[in-house]
Amino acid sequence: MFNSNATLHAVSPVYSSAQPDTSSLMAQRARTNPWFQQHYDRFNNVAVYASSRTQPGDGFYEHAQKVGQALADAGMGVGTGGGGGSMKAVAEGAVSRGGHTLGFAMPFIGESPSPEVHREMYMYDNFSDRLDNGFERRTAMTAAVPGGIGTLMELTKKMTELHTDKSPYTCQKQIVLFDKNGIYRNFIRYMRENLVANGMMDPKVLDMVKVVDNVDEGVRYLKNNPHCTRGLLA
Repeated sequence: MFNSNATLHAVSPVYSSAQPDTSSLMAQRARTNPWFQQHYDRFNNVAVYASSRTQPGDGFYEHAQKVGQALADAGMGVGTGGGGGSMKAVAEGAVSRGGHTLGFAMPFIGESPSPEVHREMYMYDNFSDRLDNGFERRTAMTAAVPGGIGTLMELTKKMTELHTDKSPYTCQKQIVLFDKNGIYRNFIRYMRENLVANGMMDPKVLDMVKVVDNVDEGVRYLKNNPHCTRGLLA
């Protein structure tokens, strides 16, 4: 069992990080604001929630690779759950473009860490620490590719935090869902037609997500995120 309060060693760099992005709104703020410059690495990192069960060669795995490639091409770092499946696929895509990757792994639940595609690897022994001390503190934007119950848990927790303004490290108003085969559109429709319709959910919660079918559209939103202003207000 790993100590949940300790971050294990960062994996020795194998892949070079992407060239610094100088065109995005965040990069411009980093050049002009000392506080933002200090925290720019985190503000430039995107958490991508993803499945651990997809396999190389299937459509969802390839979709996740394309998301990782596009994020790295845009000069953004990528944080995943550090395991296999689509988590590994996102990281593979990013490093294939010279991107920087972070893995927040939980080996005790049977997920095999994939340090070969994560430049920084951190180990946790429960979901709360992985989300709150891994993703939350080392990334500032959130996205997701299709996944299972663990991915949906991470996603709905983040939606709730954004809705209640309890995500202090996030400079984002919407989670970008990189959809495939309508999985996320159907999930959002279910919540709207059942939970919202029966008064069990505030409809504004659904404003916390942006579903995109086009990878480049989602990346453009993240790169030029108009809500990343906390650095200017600190």
